[in-house]
Amino acid sequence: MPVAEHHEANYKKGISISDGRRNRQDTAVQIRKAKRLESLKKRRNLRRVESGDSNDAAPSMTSTGANAKSTVFGDLRCSIENIARFAEAVKRTDNPTVHHEGIKYIRKLLSRAQDPPVDDILQAGVLPYLVEAIKGTDNLRTVFEASWALTNIASTEYTHVVVDSGACPYLVTLLRSNDADIREQAAWCLGNIAGDRTAYRDMLLGFPESIHNLLLNIKEPANLSLLKNVTWCLSNFCRGKPQPKLETIAAAIPALVYLLDHDDVEVLTDATWALSYISDGDDHRIEACVNSGAVPKLINLLGHSSSSVVTPALRVIGNLVSGNDQSTQFILNAGALSPLCALMKHKKKGIRKESCWAISNISAGTHDQIKTVLGNRDLMGHIITIATEGEWDVRKEATWAFCNIATGGTDEMIHQLFLLEGAWGCLAGLLNVADTKILTLALDAIDQGLRVGEQFGLDFAERFEEGNGQDISGLDALDNLQNHENETVYTKAVSLLEKYYGAEDENSDNTDMAPAVVGKTFSFGASAPPTAPAAPMSFNFGSNIPPAAPFNFGSTTAI
Repeated sequence: MPVAEHHEANYKKGISISDGRRNRQDTAVQIRKAKRLESLKKRRNLRRVESGDSNDAAPSMTSTGANAKSTVFGDLRCSIENIARFAEAVKRTDNPTVHHEGIKYIRKLLSRAQDPPVDDILQAGVLPYLVEAIKGTDNLRTVFEASWALTNIASTEYTHVVVDSGACPYLVTLLRSNDADIREQAAWCLGNIAGDRTAYRDMLLGFPESIHNLLLNIKEPANLSLLKNVTWCLSNFCRGKPQPKLETIAAAIPALVYLLDHDDVEVLTDATWALSYISDGDDHRIEACVNSGAVPKLINLLGHSSSSVVTPALRVIGNLVSGNDQSTQFILNAGALSPLCALMKHKKKGIRKESCWAISNISAGTHDQIKTVLGNRDLMGHIITIATEGEWDVRKEATWAFCNIATGGTDEMIHQLFLLEGAWGCLAGLLNVADTKILTLALDAIDQGLRVGEQFGLDFAERFEEGNGQDISGLDALDNLQNHENETVYTKAVSLLEKYYGAEDENSDNTDMAPAVVGKTFSFGASAPPTAPAAPMSFNFGSNIPPAAPFNFGSTTAI
């Protein structure tokens, strides 16, 4: 019998391996969180814009003083009212000085922090000239300004006009520019485009050099700012649903693992999120990440001081333990359980929730994996406490962790589980919740606990009835479920009352009941029950010919 089938046969109730192990679903993300994450997909370049902006290009791109007048516009104010003048200058391609100044002033307007006049600038007809400018290599200062302007247009709802203008192939080529600032700006613009929609992401991945050129800049970054933007861009190439095909982004995995040793929080955050997008899916994706050598580094990052790093690292670990038993065991062998236990007490609710989710996936594994979880008494104490009194989102995940053990463990494991302090009170409290799925899980767990109690001659039925020291009586809560609208809940509750407390369904037909007397006649009308609901290498950034050898970002570790 295959391992998976043999394991599934050991489940006492209706929770299958696939039910017990649960992947994250985008549809379950809260709207507020989704909007915040959407805003992180695209960014405007405002970092060099200062008050009185007259010298806001990168140091390598300027040769004038901070307060120098424009040689073309003099003291003309950089404002919306003067867009026509700037647009006219942009179109003077016969005069490089005027052309450059026009593009620079258009870029300044697009770099306004509040309400950049994107529509007015597009209406002025400058977009084709910006695209034409990034094709050239004679004037690097103009290329830089034009690519910056395109970046800020692509960061708005007008991303499509940049794509439709045909700028993307030239931006990919600019990733190999001899100038680091231009490479950075190209990566920034491409990141905005990839983050706009998955169709654009896939279009960019269709360019053979796109991933390769990004990896060049990770292997030999000119500066930290460039590395940050290239890593962020790469993360946008990996994100989104439907996911990009694994073969289109597989070359990025070694680079992302390499970046997990970096000491910059932004680089770590974006690299780890990228791995979380790649690892979210089937066993092929999970195995690619497990085999990459990322796991020890990710477990180390679970203890990082910044929650912005911990969150995606935790998500990757959760994704990996939602895979097959071999992947889960690899994570356990690497020492993930102790840091996961510590994160159950984290100050951020989202991290507590994610850690409980990861543990619930481990507790849906093999008997040895369940035994490992059950043997960590601190962890089990946290699970029971959270499943009893945690915030609802976190409480649900802890409930899955508990119930996976109760329905997937051996009888001896179930015996140990229900001897733990608070176990019965936890389940009694769950019988009052509105979530039907959680109710069903709790009822199945109760069934297994009471069954094993009888088998071992223990007073588990009495403990449950008393609520195990809690304020709620489990028997009363169970009795109330006879009126539940859900048929599955109703049926399970009645079955438990009949099997373990000798009760009869008060709403069931009883053919042995004497007929009721109505007046001087007999009535036999019993009421019906209610309806229940590579090797290291050097690179030439001036060449568009990709190197023949692959990148080598370090050794990998296989399962």
